[in-house]
Amino acid sequence: MSIESGFIPYHATSILGNGPVLVLAPHPDDEVFGCAGTIMRHVAAGDPVKVVILTDGGGAVAEGSARAACIAQRQNESRAAAAILGYGQPEFWEYRDRELHCDEALTQRLLAVVAAVGARWLYAPSPAEIHPDHHALSLAALSVSQRLGAAIHLAFYEIGVPLPPNRLLDISDLWERKRQAIACFTSQLADQAYDRHVEALNCYRSYTLAGNVQAAEAYRVMVGSATQWEMWPARPTLTELNPDAAVRQQLEQCQHHIQALQAELEQRQADYDRIAASRSWRLTGPLRAVARWLRAWRTTAA
Repeated sequence: MSIESGFIPYHATSILGNGPVLVLAPHPDDEVFGCAGTIMRHVAAGDPVKVVILTDGGGAVAEGSARAACIAQRQNESRAAAAILGYGQPEFWEYRDRELHCDEALTQRLLAVVAAVGARWLYAPSPAEIHPDHHALSLAALSVSQRLGAAIHLAFYEIGVPLPPNRLLDISDLWERKRQAIACFTSQLADQAYDRHVEALNCYRSYTLAGNVQAAEAYRVMVGSATQWEMWPARPTLTELNPDAAVRQQLEQCQHHIQALQAELEQRQADYDRIAASRSWRLTGPLRAVARWLRAWRTTAA
């Protein structure tokens, strides 16, 4: 294994796994921006897919008819995208936008829906996300996975912040449908070019893959007791990668140090020889002899 492949996959997969799927999205659109490709793969494989969107997506819109209209529009956009992806209809829990918290009540509700679906795969935004709703949902999903252990695969996906992936899903043949699903979110695209951002991220994820992979989605898949999040895996040491090479490197370092000490010793010997051969050293010889005699006399007298 090369050092690079210890940090990021160099081979793409066509599907992460099989079995009933539960996708958790903090807002209407995250399920498409982050994992539309894997949703389509599961649907094509015949896996039941349930999508739960936890917040209302109302943002900072004040209470009243304007907020209600905003929420309704965003939900309709997710429904339209769902029709393109082919998984059915999303379920909306309508927690207030930016007020989602990882607590026992949310964890228990998620455990209940996992059981109802019989989910073998749980998709959620990664803990690397900085939006408070994204981060809270990632922690809740992590709690669910830790309690269920090997009964479920937790797959973190990325939306606004790249994650450290251990799976790259080839979506080259699905990109056009994903683009069409993203285009459903007109309310969000009016504020920000999310379509361009998602395309750029999925294109970037093909960086370590074969040339025929044009787009990929990144995931961090965790199972059972392995559900401990770290932003990046520890860099493998030289000793771990090749113990013999580590020993050789240490020997080479010692040899270089010895050579440096020998060179310093030779330089100091040359300096001494030059001083000893100088005229001033010969002329001051008697004075040094008197000084040695005085030191010896003082020692004897004491």
